[in-house]
Amino acid sequence: MNWHQACELPYYHGSDLGANPTAEGTTFKLWAPTACGVVVCLYATGTDAEPGAKELGVHEMRRGDGGVWAIVLPGNLHGTYYIYRIYFPDGRVHEVVDPYARSAGANGTRGMVVDLTQAAPDGWEQDRRPDIPAHARSVWEVHVADFSADGHSGVKPEWRGKFMGFTPDDTTLDNDGEHPTCLNYLKNLGISHVQLQPIYDYATVDESRPDGGYNWGYDPQNYNVPEGSFATDPFHGEVRVKECRAMVAALHRAGLGVVMDVVYNHTYHGESNLERTVPGYWNRRWPNGMMTNGSGCGCDLASERPMVRKYVVESVLYWATAYHIDGFRFDLMALEDVDTMNAIRAALDSLPGGESILLYGEPWMGGGTNLEGGARPADKRALDALHERIGFFCDDTRDCIKGNVFDAANAGYVNGAPQHGYDVLHSISAWRSGAHGFLAQARRAGRAVRLRPRQLHALGQAGRRGPPRRLRLPRRRFAGTEPHDGGHLPDLPGSALYAGGRGVGPHQARRPQQLQGAAGHEPAGLDPRPPPGVCRADGVLPRHAGHPPRLSAAERRGRGAGAVYSGAAGLAHRLCAGERRHGHGGSAGRLLQPRAHPPVGQPASRYLAQSKRRRPRRCDPLRPLLPGCVGAGPDERDGAGGGVKV
Repeated sequence: MNWHQACELPYYHGSDLGANPTAEGTTFKLWAPTACGVVVCLYATGTDAEPGAKELGVHEMRRGDGGVWAIVLPGNLHGTYYIYRIYFPDGRVHEVVDPYARSAGANGTRGMVVDLTQAAPDGWEQDRRPDIPAHARSVWEVHVADFSADGHSGVKPEWRGKFMGFTPDDTTLDNDGEHPTCLNYLKNLGISHVQLQPIYDYATVDESRPDGGYNWGYDPQNYNVPEGSFATDPFHGEVRVKECRAMVAALHRAGLGVVMDVVYNHTYHGESNLERTVPGYWNRRWPNGMMTNGSGCGCDLASERPMVRKYVVESVLYWATAYHIDGFRFDLMALEDVDTMNAIRAALDSLPGGESILLYGEPWMGGGTNLEGGARPADKRALDALHERIGFFCDDTRDCIKGNVFDAANAGYVNGAPQHGYDVLHSISAWRSGAHGFLAQARRAGRAVRLRPRQLHALGQAGRRGPPRRLRLPRRRFAGTEPHDGGHLPDLPGSALYAGGRGVGPHQARRPQQLQGAAGHEPAGLDPRPPPGVCRADGVLPRHAGHPPRLSAAERRGRGAGAVYSGAAGLAHRLCAGERRHGHGGSAGRLLQPRAHPPVGQPASRYLAQSKRRRPRRCDPLRPLLPGCVGAGPDERDGAGGGVKV
């Protein structure tokens, strides 16, 4: 299904898709405009393996306006499980979980009708978002299963690794009454928000078994359903809803906001419930019909299509209203189009107190994609078009501070490469000097989102399972870093430098990259026939990235004696005498370097004392950069050397 065909499908303006129970009856509605018939199948349990499993009935739905199939069944069907069976003109029959389901049985294979008033924890009506001023925001990330998994956490066994592990506020190490753990630990950590790795229902953990596996959750299955492995009972759908809300309420009582990590850029596989409901509509495709792979998962969602945009906006609103979520962090946000992100911001702002809800994401993608209809990707180049209260990270600044994502030997300023200290100063100057209106926008928005280093083995999340993840470092939208979850191609094509520029990592050298070309705005009203030349917004520009600067082994590893030296003397290393050409062309790239490293075994303090007697030679003054770039000089801003601008 191409762009023109997609735009010819009817648009549904209502906000009642899914199963909506009331005392009088339960209404089922599904948008499936290409189907020739739909029935809803009701079940007593979420799986056939449970006691009492049986089919309760099959009911034919009727087609109405906007391509929506609907039926009203008598009574409040809270707790009833269901799927849709969809018939297509070519003879295909698909059984799907309702994409708008709000709960589900074990492993999400059947949706569940849920009356939210019957799935509320005690005191839920009194729960309120904490009032956190912009200047005080500090976000700390954690995985639900890791937070309370350790046997010494003081959390009772049935709650460890679950939503309910967040609810006790007085836990201590081995119940010793002295060393705080979990929420008791977070209360005094000095943070304002807890960013939770995905808590929606994802596909790669077997919820039916206590040892069903571990995953970070970047493989969405049912977007509006909490993950069942985090519930004490994954077989009864109301439990996961109630316990997820209890977690949020407990964090709010502690004065902490809750940020939800969301993955609306792709589905776990190409045969998702969304795609099986309206085949060809939900995922992006190349002209040859193959799904695009900008996410590294092979099945990007087409956010620029009207009903996909509506789905994403309404899903975010649902989590914000039904679960009182305080912020949303968008995974691979560049795969969303600008208009969709702005629509989300506008929808959140329309809620009571909604302007305080955070909205930020990763302004890159993991490969090539195919935005249609002139849609513009929500990447770093779209700052002028994105709402001023949509924040994003700078991956280049991050790598400059803490080192390359994929190459441990390519260190950053804080872990053994002090020559990058000058680049860090450049990045701060660039992001805060007002270049391209950055500072003015930042002042208007008040977007100070700062992430502190995650203490991977702190008492609050002892016993972490799975591979370790990178630390979070302080950042802002206009001077920031992003420690990606690392689960799937974090920022492979994300360099904001020109070809041959400084800071291009080894993982980019000699390797073709797919860089997004210029893109126009989506036509007003989603005109299915946009002007010639703007239907393809993806203008792919393949090129080979330049080589990274060559560093000595001593520079990469901190010179042997070195952990002490590189940590204690990092600042002095940058300020010591000496000058070294670093980069390409002209006078750009002169960095202060030491004349010599301290001998192995010599105390750093002695070396520093000697260094003070050496007057540093003059170097180029700080110069503004292309926003988002680290270490770019004037020759690079002008595109010297034929580099490709990203």
